[in-house]
Amino acid sequence: MARGASQVDFEAALQDPQAFFAEPQDVGDDPQLSREEKLAILRRWEQDALRLSASESEGMGGGEENPASAAQAALRLASERDHANEDADFGVPVNDVLHGEPAGLTPTDAPGAKTIRTADLLRLLAEARPVVIDTVANS
Repeated sequence: MARGASQVDFEAALQDPQAFFAEPQDVGDDPQLSREEKLAILRRWEQDALRLSASESEGMGGGEENPASAAQAALRLASERDHANEDADFGVPVNDVLHGEPAGLTPTDAPGAKTIRTADLLRLLAEARPVVIDTVANS
């Protein structure tokens, strides 16, 4: 629900962006929020959307736009990165269990695997042309 001309309570909007804005683009269009406040709200919106998509069962979507995609699009319009911080440590413990969720928080390393950064992946894709399985897109 988009708000009218009233002042946005930043702390409340940060806790529940959808209570103040109809869609992520509305955050970017708000003239009363600072750039830092807009980015914080959009990042929260993105994280909430990613958690929701990870908790939904496969095949339950009705073809509607992924809320995380809308938040990421708004971040791109603000010339900000639209993907997770590669060095973020969410404190997720390492284990040897294959999880069924298509997306979510992950550990910083995995037994028997080599962790690479985006720049390394781009080089690998260009030079070695490996087969890449994208579990989020179910490809």
